[in-house]
Amino acid sequence: PPRRLDLRAVALASDAGPPVVATIATIEPPAPVTAAAWRIAQEAVTNARRHAAGATAIVVDVAPRGESLVVSVSDDGTGRPPSGDTGFGLAGMRERAELLGGACHAGPVAGGGWRGVAELPITLRTDGAATRSRRQVP
Repeated sequence: PPRRLDLRAVALASDAGPPVVATIATIEPPAPVTAAAWRIAQEAVTNARRHAAGATAIVVDVAPRGESLVVSVSDDGTGRPPSGDTGFGLAGMRERAELLGGACHAGPVAGGGWRGVAELPITLRTDGAATRSRRQVP
């Protein structure tokens, strides 16, 4: 992952699937938060490209909210039936967020589409752990 929070590489990683529209706040969180945000966004975009049938766009939004950095990735497609290969993408996204004291939730959106939201603490203790306990992401 990059040292700066620049998700253009995520958006341009492949020509396959719908276009990625990214809105990234100008913020430079600590390196572990940047890496987690980048990897979570990358996995969520990959999942949308792989599973969101008929999607016309994938929207990535990264912005601070209070003491957290919120990474939201959504699409307007319909989910494809599982192929049998469930992979570890969603579990990995949750684990990355939880390692920093954050949380991650993904699921279908009312009216169609899918959204994954990770909330990562912006401030870390000197040992790299989060300064606050885990919170449930709405």
